[in-house]
Amino acid sequence: MRRGPPWWWYGASALVVAAGAAASAPSGAESGGSPQSWSAPSLVAEAEETLAETAVVADPAGAVHLFFAGGQSTRQQTTHLRYARWEDGRWSDPVTVIAPHGDAILAHPAVALDERAWLHAVFVGLYGRIEYRRVHLSEVTDPRAWGSAKTLSNSVGLHADIATAPAAMVYVLSTDYANNASFHRSDDGGRTWSAPVRLSELDPSQLACDNPRLAVDGRGRVHAVWTQFHLPQGWPPSGVYYRRSDDAGQTWSPARRVAGEGEGRIAVAAHGLDEVHLAWSVAATGERMHEWSGDGGATWSQPLPIDERIRGAVYPLALSFDSGGTLHLVTGMGGPGSGGPIVHMWWNGSAWSEPERVSQGMALHSVVEASLAIGEGNQLHVVYEDPDRHLWATDRRVDAPLIDPRPLPTPARDPWTRFADASLVFRAFVLLLVGLGIEASVSWWWRRPSAP
Repeated sequence: MRRGPPWWWYGASALVVAAGAAASAPSGAESGGSPQSWSAPSLVAEAEETLAETAVVADPAGAVHLFFAGGQSTRQQTTHLRYARWEDGRWSDPVTVIAPHGDAILAHPAVALDERAWLHAVFVGLYGRIEYRRVHLSEVTDPRAWGSAKTLSNSVGLHADIATAPAAMVYVLSTDYANNASFHRSDDGGRTWSAPVRLSELDPSQLACDNPRLAVDGRGRVHAVWTQFHLPQGWPPSGVYYRRSDDAGQTWSPARRVAGEGEGRIAVAAHGLDEVHLAWSVAATGERMHEWSGDGGATWSQPLPIDERIRGAVYPLALSFDSGGTLHLVTGMGGPGSGGPIVHMWWNGSAWSEPERVSQGMALHSVVEASLAIGEGNQLHVVYEDPDRHLWATDRRVDAPLIDPRPLPTPARDPWTRFADASLVFRAFVLLLVGLGIEASVSWWWRRPSAP
């Protein structure tokens, strides 16, 4: 069977379908803070290559990078990490960048880019564990350039999110079939990782976690959110939770219940030194809620509905800031199997814009979540999948300052860096040879002929 959300995620999908059907789709596109309309959707990948959950990231040079799980095996599960690049107004053909041996599972990728142009990826990998790999963007299409896989979870994983911070910090928040939400930290750019720290405070025999999301603000605070569910029924959710760390994940604030019974699928975004936003869904009605903090998560505004026209409790909300500090939201509407259009809204600091339709023509509807990235400070890129499992992409400029493209930093090529990035087997082999060489040298020294 294809791996996806756990069985209890769709336990009461009929309720969500009804909620989605009650929503009225927005009409045409409004200004949305943009002088341009959305481009005609581009077909990025065919159905045979595409399965749920895309991850997209923009780089400082102006390119956009899309990752998705594909390569169906005879077991009908995703087994490869696929990649396509947007540059100069067009998408490249998808290629495989990670292909585990023996059609091992590879699903639910999430990616983040650091200031040195290293691409960090997490996904459900071998034996269903959460795995991590990294590659420099200059070598992203070379499967041999990707670092060796590092297993982060001790049990079978559900989903993971990843974020980066200056000084080579990389953070991962994962959920697993042990029903916990766990935080992982690397302070050397992903070469080594701390032991997982459990952020959820629950009885794993009664409750489960999923939908992990991370954000890092300008002061380096880490903001973590997730959704909890009652067992064994699962859906609807039992609430959404938030914790923050002021010291790079070493210690954490107490878990805060953002919203209670029947509310879930939470998203988080941070901007500047202290601005943090949360958005989530109400299962019974499909309504989307929003609250924000201007002091780094110490205090929060009153939760308020975003817009009754964008209902759809199953589909998560993608949040991202442009260069002018405007928050953009993209999401799908409707319920499982009855997908409505992809819509976009923006927050001006006090209110949300009118919703506008992103998907058009043959790519009108969506059956999975949409991904959002903002390139050059003001160009929004949205990737989503239609009912026939074609992967589409569209973009538009918004009214925000243009950030001039700049060359990507080049990776270090010194021997030590190459050795540190090599596979564990190779490093062990090299260390064994070095040890044997040292032993042979010492033995020769003691056995050498003495001087007459």
